[in-house]
Amino acid sequence: MERKSFRHNPDNLFDTEMRLKALEGAKVSHTEKTEDESRAGVPSHDESTVFDWIRNRIDIPEDMIKGPDVLKVEAVRQPEGDYEVDLSKLHALTREELQDLLTGTENISRRDRAQISKGPLLNGYAIDPETLQSLQTTRHGSTYIQLAKDIAANSGVTDQTTLENIQKRIISGLVYLQLRGFRTPIVKLNTPLMGLGEIVSELSPEVVRKIANHIKDQRKLLPISLDFHVL
Repeated sequence: MERKSFRHNPDNLFDTEMRLKALEGAKVSHTEKTEDESRAGVPSHDESTVFDWIRNRIDIPEDMIKGPDVLKVEAVRQPEGDYEVDLSKLHALTREELQDLLTGTENISRRDRAQISKGPLLNGYAIDPETLQSLQTTRHGSTYIQLAKDIAANSGVTDQTTLENIQKRIISGLVYLQLRGFRTPIVKLNTPLMGLGEIVSELSPEVVRKIANHIKDQRKLLPISLDFHVL
C-alpha cells in the first residue's frame, strides 16, 4: 500500500500548537483509562489517540486536508430535540448576554496566545448564498478563499476573474465551540440581521433568511448575525 506523506508546516505556529495539545490530551486520556480498574480492557495508545480525536466536538473526514495548511472540519449534527433546546436557549438571551457569552469563549480561546491568534475554540466559516455550499476550517481569515476555490473547481472554472467574483459573494463568519450551557456551536455570520452591513451591502433580507434556514436545517450550528441577532 502506498504510504502518504505527512505535510507539516513548522512556520504555522497554530498548527503546531494544536497538534501538540491534541497529542498531550490523548496521552492523559490514555493514562486515565489504564488506571481505571473498572475497565475490562484498554486500547493501545494509538487507538486511544484516534478514538479521542473522533469523539471531539468536530468530525474530521479522511480528506480533511486539501490545499496548503487548510484543516477542514465539520460540526456534529445534533440529535433530535437537542438542537431545538439550544435554539430556544439562544432566543432567550439578550443581545448583551449573547455578546458576553461569545466574548468569554474568545478570551478563553486566546489565553496565553499572541493577539493575532484566535485560538482553538474558534473556527473560520464561509457560505455561498447562491449554492449554499459551506466550509468550516481552522484557518479563521481565509476560509472564504478556500470555499471559492472549491466552488470554482467543482464548476470547472479556471479564470481568475470568475474566481474573484465568487469570493466577493461569499459570506464569512466564525464558529464558536464549547459555549457555556450549549451543546451546539454558534456561527456568527458577517452580516447584520437586515443585510445592510458594509461587508454585504447588497444582500437582501430574503437571502439572509434563506442562509439561516439552511444552516438550521443542517442542525449543526446556531446562526447569529454580526450584530448579535439570532437568525
